[in-house]
Amino acid sequence: MVLLKLQVAVFVLATVDALTCDWTSGVGKLDPYITSGNIKSFSVNSEDECRAQCMQQTSFICASINYRTGDGNCQLLAENTQTATISSSDSQWRYSVRPECAGIWQPWTATRGDYLNSGVQKYNQISTLDLRDCMSVCLQDETISYNCSSIVKSVSGDQCEIVNKRSDDTGVIPEVNTDYQYFNLPLWYSGTLYE
Repeated sequence: MVLLKLQVAVFVLATVDALTCDWTSGVGKLDPYITSGNIKSFSVNSEDECRAQCMQQTSFICASINYRTGDGNCQLLAENTQTATISSSDSQWRYSVRPECAGIWQPWTATRGDYLNSGVQKYNQISTLDLRDCMSVCLQDETISYNCSSIVKSVSGDQCEIVNKRSDDTGVIPEVNTDYQYFNLPLWYSGTLYE
């Protein structure tokens, strides 16, 4: 019970601190590289409230936001500018990228248009169009009997692969392939920071 209260206290403090961090932002909208299952949308009263919603997500790790000033439309994204492109055609939108200092839940990392194949083992493949579902399998599937370190997701199809290594591990060579995208599991989640 004491541990649970401590975790809740850390989460609340991390959320408050996260809003004082410098979010990289600008005029325009982030268009995700993965075409399906990347955005959660709802209405808020301000850009700060949209950022707070990003920090408080539990269903997926929010990496960035799109906020429309005219009607308060808030979009939470699983990708940030590492893979998403900035569309500046509509000045009603503002995007913000969640900084590393924003709490203990750091986003997944990736390089746009890369695929992990050489030097890794792919333990499982599931069919899902939703990027968030693919990430959740890596994070939460208790039937996985190995360490999930990254995922490979098809850009427009339903292929999701669970991979045992990160792109920056020794012997792993990311390959350019615009049909797929890899995402490295955040280091805080994998326990790498604490070993």
